[in-house]
Amino acid sequence: MAGRKSEVYGYDLSKILNLITENSVISELNKDKNYSEFLFLLSGWIKENSIWYSPKFDVKVLHPFTTFIETFISESYEADVHGKEVIDIGANVGDTALYFAINGAKRVYSFEPLLPAYKEALGDINLNNLEK
Repeated sequence: MAGRKSEVYGYDLSKILNLITENSVISELNKDKNYSEFLFLLSGWIKENSIWYSPKFDVKVLHPFTTFIETFISESYEADVHGKEVIDIGANVGDTALYFAINGAKRVYSFEPLLPAYKEALGDINLNNLEK
C-alpha cells in the first residue's frame, strides 16, 4: 500500500526510529535505565530534576509507571469527559485521574484503597496543581 505508514499498535515506526537515533535518547540508553524509563523516553517524555514531563499533554509525574504510557500515549480512553464529572474507582497511581482532568473533566473523584498507590497518585495530582 503506497503512502501508508508502518505502524505497530498505532505508533508510526519511522517516528520511533527517529527518536532512537537522536543523541538525547542514545545517551540515555547508555545509562542504566529500567524498562519504564526507556518507554517514557521513546514516548517523548522528558526527565528534569527527577520529574518526568510530557510536552504533548503538559503533565508531570514523579515516577515513570507504565500505566501512564497506556493511558496517555495509547489514549485507551475514548470517552468524552469534557465538562463532566468522572468517578475513577481503583485510581492506582493517578494516571487516569490526570488524563481525565487534563482532557477537560469538570471534576474527577478518584478512589484508591492501596496506600502506596494512593500516595503516588496524590503526589502527581499535587505536582500538576489539580488538587481541590
